[in-house]
Amino acid sequence: MFANKRYCRLASVSSIKLLFIKVKKVKNPTDKVTKKIIEAAKNLKVIGRAGAGVDNIDVPTAKEKNMIVMNTPGGNANATAEHAFALIMSVLRKIPYANETTHKGQWEKKNIKGTELSKKTLGIVGFGNVGVRLSNLVKGFDVKI
Repeated sequence: MFANKRYCRLASVSSIKLLFIKVKKVKNPTDKVTKKIIEAAKNLKVIGRAGAGVDNIDVPTAKEKNMIVMNTPGGNANATAEHAFALIMSVLRKIPYANETTHKGQWEKKNIKGTELSKKTLGIVGFGNVGVRLSNLVKGFDVKI
């Protein structure tokens, strides 16, 4: 629930006890739990955020009101790592090219052979929740990190 009229009106915030937010655009100034919202939510006890960070929540005001502010860092780490792995496999196996040429009625078998992942070295930039999970996924392919 946000101050933005398409999400809610401040009057409707007064009775809620838990506010859980999922921000699609971090830079969107209307996707914030502001002092105005916190003060209007008389029964609010917990503000939770899907994802890492609480930069879109007025934490000092929430703490003044004895509210719990929490987030879910790493909550989507597995899905993100699996998606990264799928993209790696797609590029190695030339899936986008094979899809494109096949839809054009071509079958370029020699050009879509691709490369095996086994025995390769994979560089992972950033070894946080997603990087660690990705490294675990590729271990089964005998990949050096």
